[in-house]
Amino acid sequence: MSAPATAIMPLANRSKPLGATIVPDGVTVRTWAPTAKQVFLTIGSALAAAREPGASPSAANALSPMGDGTWGGFLAGASEGTRYMFWIDGLGSTGLKRDPRARELTPDFPASECIVRSPATYPWHDAGFRPAEFRDLILYQLHIGVFYAVDAQGNDKRLNVGKFLDILDRVEYLRDLGVNGIQLMPIPEFPGEASEGYNGLDLFSPEMDYQVKEADLAPYLAKANALLADHGKPPLAAEQLAPGPNQLKCMIDILHLNGIGVLFDLVFNHAGGGWDDALGPRPPDSVCLWLDLARPG
Repeated sequence: MSAPATAIMPLANRSKPLGATIVPDGVTVRTWAPTAKQVFLTIGSALAAAREPGASPSAANALSPMGDGTWGGFLAGASEGTRYMFWIDGLGSTGLKRDPRARELTPDFPASECIVRSPATYPWHDAGFRPAEFRDLILYQLHIGVFYAVDAQGNDKRLNVGKFLDILDRVEYLRDLGVNGIQLMPIPEFPGEASEGYNGLDLFSPEMDYQVKEADLAPYLAKANALLADHGKPPLAAEQLAPGPNQLKCMIDILHLNGIGVLFDLVFNHAGGGWDDALGPRPPDSVCLWLDLARPG
């Protein structure tokens, strides 16, 4: 979508969450960068220009320090689908950085741009679901990329990486097997197509290679709506299933309708793929994930 040309306005207070949040008339942005000298938000033509040699951001794109190690601002006119990145002038490095709270990335990792996404675009159907008590869990651990994936002719297509929505073909199998929970190996973004998920993770953006492109969505939409109809639930529209995070939500939603909870394997201390070579050595006691670690001395 076209990016707004409005300058960044300061936030009134620290009540807004970290990351990009859609609000009336625009988007608030807030990020944690306690030792940064300056933080900028780059979008649209400014984002393209920031990738050129010798580039530097405009003062109009500066975020304001919030007094707690975070920086924030409001961008009027931004909305669902706006692409953005931060420009950090830090002690360890200076340049473009991804938002560790981004809900989705563009598919050119680690040069990905962040995408503003609303968490409210998926219409959940699982009201009333409660996971089994811990003592009663019967777990099935699986890896999204290799668990199950077939094409329209029934041929194995896992060499091209399984998708979140491929799990829909095995929902009845998992339910009939008697499991009441699945544990997913890490699904946040990692470098490359194939991984167990423990290398170079972002924090919140789901692995883009586990997502179905919009052009290939039709059979998955039909399967999802058939499973929803089995439980008397209204169908999804294509635009509700197109965003990558919504495909993950759909998988969880339908598993919940079948009495199966979903547990995530989260390894936040591994985050930072594509940043590490610019940061310098990490302090030995650091669990800091990114941005602007100071070099020793």
